Amino acid sequence: MKSSAGKTVVSVDEKKETMKKKTAIKNNIKKKSVKKKALKKAVSKKNLKQANIKKKPPGESAPSPEELDNLFGLSMDLMCVSSMTHFLKVSPSCKDILGYTESELKKVPFLDLIHPDDIKPTSDIIEEKLKEGIPAISFVNRYRHKDGSYRTLEWMTMPVPEKGLLYAVARDITESKRIKKALSESESRFEEIISSTEAGYFFINREGLFQDVNRAWLDMHGYSHKEEIIGKHFSTTQVDMDLAESQELVQALANEIKVQSGEFSRLRKDSSVGFHTFTVHPVIRDDDVVGIEGFIIDITERKKMEKALAQKGRHIQQLLDAFPCFAMILTSDREIVALNKVAKEMGGVIGKTCFESLASFDGPCSWCKADMVCAGEGFQHINAWGGGVYWDAYWVPFDKDLYLHFAFDITERKNAEAAIINSEKRFRQIINGSPIAIVLSRDGKFISMNDAALKIAGAISKEELTGKPFSDFIAPESRDEVAAKHIRRTDGYSSPDHYEAMGLRSDGTKFPFEIHSNTIALQDGMATIAFIQDITERKNAEDKIKQSLREKNVLLKEVHHRVKNNLGIIMALLQLQSRATSDTNASAILDDMHSRIMSMALVHEKLYEAADFSSISLKTYINVFVTNIFDSLGSGMEKVTYELDIEDIALSIDAMIPLGLILNELITNSLRHAFRGGEGTISISLSADGEEKTLVFSDDGVSIPEEVDIHNAKTLGLNIINTLSGQLKGSIEIDRSGGTKFIIRFTRS
Repeated sequence: MKSSAGKTVVSVDEKKETMKKKTAIKNNIKKKSVKKKALKKAVSKKNLKQANIKKKPPGESAPSPEELDNLFGLSMDLMCVSSMTHFLKVSPSCKDILGYTESELKKVPFLDLIHPDDIKPTSDIIEEKLKEGIPAISFVNRYRHKDGSYRTLEWMTMPVPEKGLLYAVARDITESKRIKKALSESESRFEEIISSTEAGYFFINREGLFQDVNRAWLDMHGYSHKEEIIGKHFSTTQVDMDLAESQELVQALANEIKVQSGEFSRLRKDSSVGFHTFTVHPVIRDDDVVGIEGFIIDITERKKMEKALAQKGRHIQQLLDAFPCFAMILTSDREIVALNKVAKEMGGVIGKTCFESLASFDGPCSWCKADMVCAGEGFQHINAWGGGVYWDAYWVPFDKDLYLHFAFDITERKNAEAAIINSEKRFRQIINGSPIAIVLSRDGKFISMNDAALKIAGAISKEELTGKPFSDFIAPESRDEVAAKHIRRTDGYSSPDHYEAMGLRSDGTKFPFEIHSNTIALQDGMATIAFIQDITERKNAEDKIKQSLREKNVLLKEVHHRVKNNLGIIMALLQLQSRATSDTNASAILDDMHSRIMSMALVHEKLYEAADFSSISLKTYINVFVTNIFDSLGSGMEKVTYELDIEDIALSIDAMIPLGLILNELITNSLRHAFRGGEGTISISLSADGEEKTLVFSDDGVSIPEEVDIHNAKTLGLNIINTLSGQLKGSIEIDRSGGTKFIIRFTRS
């Protein structure tokens, strides 16, 4: 078979058959040689026994006539003694080789039996060798068989000129020569196939080294000469990701008689990567695997096409998914090649026809217009019943031998309306009646729009907008932002498809709008579809809400301010009452109440000062709170210092007040009971690990006695700490070594 380029293109089966014939011929020669040797050995033993040849005593050199006859009789080759014209004595094998008996041969001049074309060459060789003094002369010529055919004989002669005799032995090599010729022709044919085929041929030995490749293989791998690759390991042409798999394949072939095929990537000389299919099999000689040979077919272009088709397929899928109804891409035979989710849910299957997968019909629907589209008649549309549904169906030429088919289920509208033939017009009325503007643009210019788009742009007709730049209807302060998003999206980069911007109407008035946009593939190229909504009323409502929120924030700020002031008055009253009472215990109780209320008042003070009323910074609060407590209770404790390590964590008022009260109890308890010598250090740290916060309070003063159970304490302070820790969804641990350390872990924010 010939390719368009004139090269012989041979199928894999032809290549295998040629290789099988070649192997069979070689095996046939080998078998015949072995058989011939065995037969010769057997005949020799048998004839020797029959002849009962006696050994000559030493010194007796000339064989007897009887011994010569026995020797002639043993020979499978033709042995003869002749004069310069006729055979004088011929071995019995002449009957098998030439078909003549000895007596018949003796009567015929031997030159009459030699092929006319071989007489002179034979004479010339004998004459030349005699001149050179060579006693034994070897040559090949053709002898006529009794049946008229010619047999090729290989001669070894020894002329004895002084006696006018020729001693000779001839071996019939007719069959051997025929087999060699057939083998040579087979090898030539095989070499011709290998050299002319467009498939790449290779042969590697068991060590994985290249022994032979053809021209096609060199071209596929970017080499100019065989010498560049012969002797190199096959891994030279393997891509790293395929190397392990290819090594396993070679090993498997080296150990098993098994043909394998598949696909692989390949590494070219210039380090570029190509792809090919392969068929390989082990090469067996003398029952041993000596290597592996096979063919590869370049599929690099096919891979590129597949990649391009995949890219095109993604665009097609985007187009299909933009349809709210079922939509499909089909071949001229109505075979589905792509479909959207709606079509899949209806039973559509890629690779099957639309009528068998969606409608369960044996043939196309009676109202199908696909044939008209494929015949070049362009866009087709029909309203028709099918499968109990009334469809508004469309057929659109899409690509070579492909068309787009989509249909809207308009059954309900059909039942509600009397005139279903106006379905397309009604559908367009629905689109045009949408309060949301819908526009199509390409290269930044309008190509289509609905009535809502005209209204939002302040235009009178679609002609007024068609062909105009989209940017003309974007306010100057938003043009750069909108253009940048559009360019990124059309260039295939990630870009928001939903955002807000300022628009510009035809009369120059500005308005805020919200836009949802996406890139779609249409028959005549890519386009941008945008859904635009005037959000002026929403923005006005948001402004009103923001104004209301600001007013509420002012009111809430005033509430916190007044609560703080009221708590300040209570604190002042408690302080006055404490100073006025002579009862020490009562005074201490009033002081405790004062510090507790101070912790709560500080929370409201920080909320009043904060911009965000929902939470307070712990770092700021604790710094101020600890300083205030030391100022109010630190009399006589001037040598007691404190260390703070507070992460900047924000807590709500619901968590801040309990935490402040806990800190108040811990600090006042430490200042009053831990530092009997009036000297020491209080350390407070607060950190967060995810949702869990950890408060660590410690002092190096006198520790709380071991017999005090903090979880079942009888004192008000420890009870407050336990209760408020529970409100914080926390737990308490205590360490009494080297002072007192409270570890409170909580999750409330």
